[in-house]
Formats: sequence, C-alpha cells, structure tokens
Amino acid sequence: MEKTFPLLRALGIRATYQGYYYVAYAVSLVLEDRTYLLSITKRLYPDIASHFHTNAACVEHAIRTVVTQLWDHGNRDYLDKLAHCRLKVKPVSSELIDILATYLLLEHKA
Repeated sequence: MEKTFPLLRALGIRATYQGYYYVAYAVSLVLEDRTYLLSITKRLYPDIASHFHTNAACVEHAIRTVVTQLWDHGNRDYLDKLAHCRLKVKPVSSELIDILATYLLLEHKA
C-alpha cells in the first residue's frame, strides 16, 4: 500500500477520503491476485470491507466517491499517464484499481 499512497496523492486524492485507504488496499490485493479484478463486487469489496470492519456497500460508495473526486478535481493528466492513454470518460472503480495496479506492476518490473 505504501507505493499506492503517493500515486493517489499525485492524482489529487487526499487521506481525508475513506476511499483513499480502500483503493490502496484494493490495489495491494490485486497486486497479489489479479483475479480480484474479475469479481469486484463478490470478492474484492467484501474482502476490503472485512479488513476495515465495514460492509461492501460502504466500500463501493467510498471508492466511487474517490473516482468522482479524481475525475472532477484531480490530476487527470497524470491519470492519463498512468493509464497509458487519454481517458475520455470517467473510469469505473474497477478500472481505476486496474490502472493503478498495472502501473505499479509495470514499474516494479522496470
């Protein structure tokens, strides 16, 4: 998670959002097991909720809030750089998690 926090900050997301921590934890889980991306609502969100002692609906809402905050007020140029393409529409939560995890995975291999 320590590598994800600087990425979120560079994107304009601050630790004042609960979703900041949920996204960071989600990325760490996806880095360990990419199949989490195939079952976001049935596996990833419940595992995050269990870790943070909340429920999957709260996790989903908090991550959507972070995505909206990023899209409306964050550093979208940096997001495009991380995604390796120009994003024309707001990413869904799973896409943001995938973008961050893939970037960290590729950076680690370099």
